[in-house]
Amino acid sequence: MRPIRIFLQGLGSMGSLMARILDAKEGVEIVGAADSHPVKVGKTLGELFDLKRFSDVVVMDGVSAPLPEADVALLAVSSFIRGTEGYIRELVESGKNVITIAVNMIPEVLKARSGVVSMPELPVPSARLSDFRSFLSPDINTQHKD
Repeated sequence: MRPIRIFLQGLGSMGSLMARILDAKEGVEIVGAADSHPVKVGKTLGELFDLKRFSDVVVMDGVSAPLPEADVALLAVSSFIRGTEGYIRELVESGKNVITIAVNMIPEVLKARSGVVSMPELPVPSARLSDFRSFLSPDINTQHKD
């Protein structure tokens, strides 16, 4: 069985933590990453976060990044940035499983489709691999077409 393909959007405190956790996790593959900060765009995850397995993934430019072939999109964009609504909606409508820390600003996205997971109570300092167990559980559609 092939790994679960992950797209990371937002590489601040939470997104960089997710990248490091995924780098140590078997059965997943980071297939793309994007951030709106110009200092990060064009650099690799290896350069930014010293990742080993996904060191060659190049960070694309923010919400204008094309959607890669991913099973799950992890959105770690600020819940106070209003400009992400359309992007979250686009991911949901494309059939991607979406996990985001920003979904509470647009509650109607939660109703749009199953496969959207919100983690509003997850504090960054206490986040561990076990905190992300929900997106790797069988409850989320991870069936692959090989």
